[in-house]
Amino acid sequence: MVDGVYIGRISGANTDLFDLERIEVLRGPQGTVYGKNAVGGVVHLISKRPASEPEAQIEASVGNFNRANFRGYVTGPLSDTVSAKIAVSSLNRDGFVKNEETGSDLSDEDSISIRAGLLFTPNDELEPLFTLERI
Repeated sequence: MVDGVYIGRISGANTDLFDLERIEVLRGPQGTVYGKNAVGGVVHLISKRPASEPEAQIEASVGNFNRANFRGYVTGPLSDTVSAKIAVSSLNRDGFVKNEETGSDLSDEDSISIRAGLLFTPNDELEPLFTLERI
């Protein structure tokens, strides 16, 4: 579960969540709070919310087989009542298995993940958070 949303497919586990605020591990069953799919418990990943103070982080790493990872996020206020955050992660790596028949590399990795969020705080009682994600 990411930010209270059940991830029902294994492809959802491929998301690079490096801007996490916390991880909650809840023993099961948690069906009353999180629905019928939480019989054995819940691993709840909670990402950082857009902040009212400017903040940024960037990270890069390289490795064998032309591996290059880039991750970063920027968050801050857009106005007195609106804050925004965007997080981007990119992973590229050549395959480490060669198909002798075709000459191509197998097990290549080429992925990009983008997560954006808008937090509105018009008053102390209301804080709608809108999140958009592309995997």
